[in-house]
Amino acid sequence: MARGGETIRAWTPTVKVVDSCGAGATHSAGFIYGCLRGWSLEETIRFATAAAAIQCTLVGIQVSPIADVLKMASEQVRIERPWAGEVDRPPDESSTPAQSRGCRLRPGPIRPRERSPGFGRA
Repeated sequence: MARGGETIRAWTPTVKVVDSCGAGATHSAGFIYGCLRGWSLEETIRFATAAAAIQCTLVGIQVSPIADVLKMASEQVRIERPWAGEVDRPPDESSTPAQSRGCRLRPGPIRPRERSPGFGRA
């Protein structure tokens, strides 16, 4: 996430996912909540990420107590400032997504996608 000249990456805590329904909306709501409260970008990202992670542990769309979200945000959400070289905690390989460790684009030609037969055709 970037705002102004500040860029922050948040690593989602490892949770047992039961249902991801509403996780994106919960993250957006958490971000808006933090912005409206006047929190720093880091505090806002921590809160939004923790809220979405907790939502994934619940069946259906439910509201979690703010105290639970704040606890997870402060204890389990790892923050990294990629261009400043700062990480608030040592990386835990078990919680770092494999695709983000040293991810590189594969060289090669870009192929056009196949057209979907259902759209715009009679």
